[in-house]
Amino acid sequence: MLPVDDEILKSIVGRVMAIDDITVTNNEPYPQIRYRGQLRIDSSQAYDQLSESLHPYGRTPLFRIEGDQQVIFLVPSLIQARPSNP
Repeated sequence: MLPVDDEILKSIVGRVMAIDDITVTNNEPYPQIRYRGQLRIDSSQAYDQLSESLHPYGRTPLFRIEGDQQVIFLVPSLIQARPSNP
């Protein structure tokens, strides 16, 4: 997993969304970043692009609607358990 840089994440999300504002919530152990704005492309295409681009950074996108704005939350991806070695 690559280190997380807020500017890199913003540029990745900015490819699929015109960002109006960003909120960072440091809820331990699961910090979140919320981007509000309007998607530039279809939501299913945006999810596919973001999911692939954010995978190396250990982030998963979640899409919501708040009022008249679309919202993308970036949450830490679940850690994949390694197979046991009996």
